[in-house]
Amino acid sequence: MCSSDLTSNCVQFQTAKSISGTVTTTDGTPVSGACVSVQPADDSWSMGAWGGTITDGSGAYTIPGLAGLTNFVLHVDPCWQSTGQTLATRWYDGRGSRESADTIDLSGGSLTGIDLVLSEAGSIGGIVTGPTGDPAPGVCAVVYTQDQLTQDAPTPIGQAVTDAAGAYTIRGIAPSATDYRIAFQPCGGDNVTELRQEGYDDAST
Repeated sequence: MCSSDLTSNCVQFQTAKSISGTVTTTDGTPVSGACVSVQPADDSWSMGAWGGTITDGSGAYTIPGLAGLTNFVLHVDPCWQSTGQTLATRWYDGRGSRESADTIDLSGGSLTGIDLVLSEAGSIGGIVTGPTGDPAPGVCAVVYTQDQLTQDAPTPIGQAVTDAAGAYTIRGIAPSATDYRIAFQPCGGDNVTELRQEGYDDAST
């Protein structure tokens, strides 16, 4: 505790809090090796306001050491399936995007039972070509929900980079009641620096 006559040299430490729960599939099977991360709900930067972990063999996780803020959002990515992913990335509580995620309030202390259920994922794929019809490698294909288009700097639902043949596959796409939108933009590779950003199907947005 800081005494009143030493306030200029005093540092007060906040009590760190934690979030814990279990990640399962829709049939109740534990999801081990899933990446669970937490971040401020307002996307601000504060010491102790970001954290992450990986679920254990029973699908359980605990993210300790959270401090500085009270409102957070939670993200789960089946990172152990980074190739051939069959489960969809999710935000708490069962949301498809960061913007629609439910806020977790830690003002009352640590929370347990923050569980998430991952459903089977779909994928979106295709081939990107340039003005002459040649494959366009190194183009970023980025997926958003229709609802996200009204928001500033939305967090992508998924993304991929086209290969040498201009092909891309975006995995981990969750079923959604809203339409998806795909934006294509040069992000590296040869012969893409002069290509302009556009959406599917030749849409400007």
